[in-house]
Amino acid sequence: MTPEMENAFAAIRAEFGTESITRVEQMLEPGGSERHPLQKAAKWIMPGLSPTPWHDPYAYPELAPVVHELEASHQAIKKELNAAWAARRE
Repeated sequence: MTPEMENAFAAIRAEFGTESITRVEQMLEPGGSERHPLQKAAKWIMPGLSPTPWHDPYAYPELAPVVHELEASHQAIKKELNAAWAARRE
């Protein structure tokens, strides 16, 4: 870690406690921990996070129309994204 990061982490520990950024420090350790095969190429993996969604989009009635529209448009969005990636490779 750079001296600037060490100083920033020390300030965070001083204000929020020594355990406040333990997982961040573990994430930054070279080698890290065991990863799921789909995470092998990821640069940063925060240890201890659940792989399940942390919120229910249907719990917010004001978002329901947006959530439903995105879900209904999934195939079109996926097709557009794949086309954009293919064009980028050319």
